[in-house]
Amino acid sequence: MSKKRVKLYIVMAIYFSIWVLFITFPPFLDVIDVIDPHIIGLPCSQFCILLAPVMICIGLITFFVIEGKFENEERANFEEDSGEGGEK
Repeated sequence: MSKKRVKLYIVMAIYFSIWVLFITFPPFLDVIDVIDPHIIGLPCSQFCILLAPVMICIGLITFFVIEGKFENEERANFEEDSGEGGEK
């Protein structure tokens, strides 16, 4: 496994851990546990609960796109090393 891929896995693990912990243990409970400020028509606490899955989905899409680029790059390097795509 390349160092780029390991670095990507570490960064994405930290990213997803932060968002899961944000929902599990809200860091600013005093700030987000109010009804009065509305964000996109939702109370602040509901918006924060909605924000986490949206950010996780964006993170997953980004992860799959970047990992796909790494996979294509590694496949191209493998085909170059094996010569002519492994044809006999």
